[in-house]
Amino acid sequence: MRLLLIAFIFLILGILAISFALYFSSIPAYTNSYSFTLTDLSGKTIPIPKMSGEIYITGHTNSSVKIELVKEIVLVKSQNITGTFNIKANDEGINEIILINGVYPSKVDFTVEIYNTEILPIGEVVAGIFIVISLILFGYSRVK
Repeated sequence: MRLLLIAFIFLILGILAISFALYFSSIPAYTNSYSFTLTDLSGKTIPIPKMSGEIYITGHTNSSVKIELVKEIVLVKSQNITGTFNIKANDEGINEIILINGVYPSKVDFTVEIYNTEILPIGEVVAGIFIVISLILFGYSRVK
């Protein structure tokens, strides 16, 4: 009976571990909104905190703008945008967003969200270990 109780406890711990991992990887670790008016042939650098996970940039511009995601001095991603845009990238320490305007003045509104998805694989492994231990204990309690 005691072994069955321990097996249930490990099963509950496994379910809780995966629940916490899914919850904490689905809430944004960083969110900020920006609104800029860029003159022709100008640029703007926006610093963001270094994190690991996924970065989502969503927004709107009324003219052609080039957006670059930079890690230290290395260009991670570059994309020309016009109108409504959605950009997704793996945030491997990206610390700057650079906006480079074209010939015409433009207004850029966007939101940056960074999700800490690095915790999800760790939570899955921990939950898997707890669930496997509980299944072994369930099987052993049935044999006894």
